[in-house]
Amino acid sequence: MISVMIRRWLRALLGWDEIESHLGAQGSRLAVLVDRVDDHERRIQVVAYKRASAPAKQSDLDWEAQQQAFLNNPDNFKEVN
Repeated sequence: MISVMIRRWLRALLGWDEIESHLGAQGSRLAVLVDRVDDHERRIQVVAYKRASAPAKQSDLDWEAQQQAFLNNPDNFKEVN
């Protein structure tokens, strides 16, 4: 009985109850942060998977091929009045 009272008195004197409640709040904030990070990581993995599995986009013509086609066509060099 006396040891319980002394223990309570010491806890109140040291502010242990406030520390425990503060740590509990910090723990819950940390848990929310970890959940958000996990959700964000899952989203990143889904986007990476979609990009990896998507067919590669191929351009219709290469820029150099377009230039060659333009330069090889003599009609492009005719003067128009």
